[in-house]
Amino acid sequence: MGFEGETIILNLRHTYAPKNERTSGGVCLPPGPAMIAARLKGGGADVELQDANLRPLSIPEKLRLIAVGVLGPVYVDPAMKLYKKLRKELGPDVAIAFGGPGVSGFTDQQFQQLFPGALYGNNDVILAKAAGADVRAMPSRFEVSLIEILKQKSDEDFVKYMNANPVPYPLSDGCKFKCEFCIAKHTIVDPITAEEHKVHEQYRSPTVVETDFRYIVERAKQRGVPELNIYLSNLDLFQTPKKLMEFAEIVFKIKKDNPEVSVKMRGLSTAASFMQTHRHMPQCIERIVEAGLDAVGFGVDGGDAKTWKKVGKKQNTIQNCMDAIRTTRNIYGIRPQILEVIGVPQETQESLDATVQFGSKMVAETDAEMRPYLLKWGLPGTPTWGMLENQPYVQSMLAHPKRWADTDFSAWRSERDPEQRELVNETYAQLLNLPNNTTVPVWVPSRKLTKAEIQELTKRFPGRTPTDHLTAEECGELNVGNYDT
Repeated sequence: MGFEGETIILNLRHTYAPKNERTSGGVCLPPGPAMIAARLKGGGADVELQDANLRPLSIPEKLRLIAVGVLGPVYVDPAMKLYKKLRKELGPDVAIAFGGPGVSGFTDQQFQQLFPGALYGNNDVILAKAAGADVRAMPSRFEVSLIEILKQKSDEDFVKYMNANPVPYPLSDGCKFKCEFCIAKHTIVDPITAEEHKVHEQYRSPTVVETDFRYIVERAKQRGVPELNIYLSNLDLFQTPKKLMEFAEIVFKIKKDNPEVSVKMRGLSTAASFMQTHRHMPQCIERIVEAGLDAVGFGVDGGDAKTWKKVGKKQNTIQNCMDAIRTTRNIYGIRPQILEVIGVPQETQESLDATVQFGSKMVAETDAEMRPYLLKWGLPGTPTWGMLENQPYVQSMLAHPKRWADTDFSAWRSERDPEQRELVNETYAQLLNLPNNTTVPVWVPSRKLTKAEIQELTKRFPGRTPTDHLTAEECGELNVGNYDT
């Protein structure tokens, strides 16, 4: 396996960070890589968390393992390029692993096709052996503290993390609902056997939650950070209200001891769980709002029952979604956010019009924040990825790495069917142009834009460039449209 030495957990550079890797970009506390680093350290490994968004990878004199976190499918192509570079530079004695949600949906064969000879980093036994850790001594994701890993960060880097908006905070994992486009841990139905694999939300240990949150707030205070904008990791914030209320009390206690730091929080919720909590345990919502919750993002993802059925969101109804958005603003006085993931296969003009009408009505009525995205169907880890009829698509994705860039939910759709592509992209444009929209659309590598296309896109969407870092001229180096492969 190679010589004894240090293990590096590497957070990949953000896909839209500046091209100069010595320039900071996409700086945000990476909870997933930090958590695996802390777990390996708890098992006795010599571990360092490095973040390519802060500075280039630094190789120690003795290195036994580099484990790279792949946040989502959009990072597969840059991860593959990094793997080729590292393997060439480091030789065969240093183990290289890839883990995270971006690779969790691949079969062993698919993973090896993309990363031949690499270790699968989502397997604790494999990763512990490569890092020299005792897997039996490694704390679980729900019991591990991040403090020892955060202590590795200089004050300069820590402040950069704390000044990010948002600061991700891992509070819980898992969701009981069955949204079919979600690659996070949730209840799924096997498309072949129809067997249901149930998942329930699980919170981290209250003791660990409190010690980690206190460390973050107190160190922020020491370094003069006046405000923290926390993004809670819950997939459905109000799914387990008693646990959420316990967390609210923890935050109250810490804020009382550290009044110099303002703490604001936001998170995602289903309309169903929010309204259930509102009806049966309103004190939970009141308490978490008092603790600093100032925004809730509702996964509406459509505007009619047929669309919701197609994506596994049967818990949604028009009335429930409207009630949740109105209640958030009118009763609890916080900002509602409307997440609209559109583009189900065979989506119709009627269903898309219903989505736009819903968004327009709710934004006008409640001043909600609009956050539209484009559904990328058939992602690894979703039921459609494993369906027999989708295997030509799967093999095409595996064979053409640049296509993974198109799995970004903010990227314009680029399927071959021009009618469907135009229909969905036009609706996306309408949602982007609603008041209070916060989504910045991007164009992805499939073919070069012509000058006429750049002019047309700039005209249709003034002020909306592919990323904050690209000029209109640089857009010509990117691509949009349908694939030839």
